Amino acid sequence: MKRMILKGICCSAVLLVLFCTSPIYGEEMTANRITDRIGRNAPSEEKADSMYNNPFFFPDGDGSYFYQPEFLEFDENGERISYDEAELKVIRVKRAAQGILYHLVICCEGAFYHGDNSFEIGYFYVNKDKIIRLTEEEAALKCASEEDFLQEGTIVCQESDKPDALEPEEKGWHEYIVTEQDRCEYHGWNSLVETGFYETFIWEQGEGLVSYRQGYGAGRDHIEIHLLTRSAGIQPFAQPTAPASLLLLFS
Repeated sequence: MKRMILKGICCSAVLLVLFCTSPIYGEEMTANRITDRIGRNAPSEEKADSMYNNPFFFPDGDGSYFYQPEFLEFDENGERISYDEAELKVIRVKRAAQGILYHLVICCEGAFYHGDNSFEIGYFYVNKDKIIRLTEEEAALKCASEEDFLQEGTIVCQESDKPDALEPEEKGWHEYIVTEQDRCEYHGWNSLVETGFYETFIWEQGEGLVSYRQGYGAGRDHIEIHLLTRSAGIQPFAQPTAPASLLLLFS
């Protein structure tokens, strides 16, 4: 009799183990445990992202923002082409270190010289006190720490000024940052040649990127956008301290 009872208990135990470890039941139990643990201890993704908010970046984070575009493009008759509106797509890529990595792309139907309709500004690592821009996708995705982002990219927004490391007439890559109250400007340009590359970012607290432009010396491939859906009117670009040949472009 005792053997039969023990045999019955063993069989019940085996069935219970098989039932709990079956594909359906086991997965459900695992999912429930994970869900319970996340629900109790982990903040929502949106709440976690807010921990890294930068006052100069877009308050809503990722999304679509609309701009007044100015592109130096001409039709077959030599007439300059105008566009009514351009969309800036702000795409959240991943959470990294103590910040968030975004991808910024300008989209405008029929624009960008070859009808590609889009132009990548780059990848932007955003944390509480700085915005770092990276131009290479592979490098941006590999970065795991703030030091990695600093090594691979360039700070284009921060809470304090950053003076140009070169003298005004010195040849090379110039860049500086000016921050005044709720406005931060980054200016960079290559003075090695007359047709060197130039780029400007203007950020405002509570708005994000309000103006951006880039191009080459004589205005070649010039791209310029100004945020339309902002609380204040469009302000002109500040004139950077650049060589005379470049100042004509900024006036």
